[in-house]
Amino acid sequence: MNIILVDDDLDDVLIFRQAVKDINKAVNCVELGSGKDLLNYLEVATYVPRLIFLDFNMPVMNGLECLTELRQNPKYESIPVVIYTTYLTPEQQNSCLALGASVIYKPNTYSELLEVVETKIFEIAAPL
Repeated sequence: MNIILVDDDLDDVLIFRQAVKDINKAVNCVELGSGKDLLNYLEVATYVPRLIFLDFNMPVMNGLECLTELRQNPKYESIPVVIYTTYLTPEQQNSCLALGASVIYKPNTYSELLEVVETKIFEIAAPL
């Protein structure tokens, strides 16, 4: 199964990558650093990912802007997206939910991260 993580924080990417490997080595996680990178990647990818974890607070194109573009493109509008962030205002969260995304706040511990990532992968992208 292929999933994508879009996050500009290298530490968060490294921890997330390890969590995915610890959950299921058969899950291939592509890591990208911005919403623009994601849109460019999807244009040339030979597959549609089963799930996208998308950080909200990124420079150039934030998660909401990227999510909006995904939902406007018929090729990508049905890909499950999880907004994966440290903070959202209530208005930002409502905007993400209105576009069909789930919202997860970045956990404080590795064990919490494992639980959250595994739950979302099984919930949204099952079967593995």
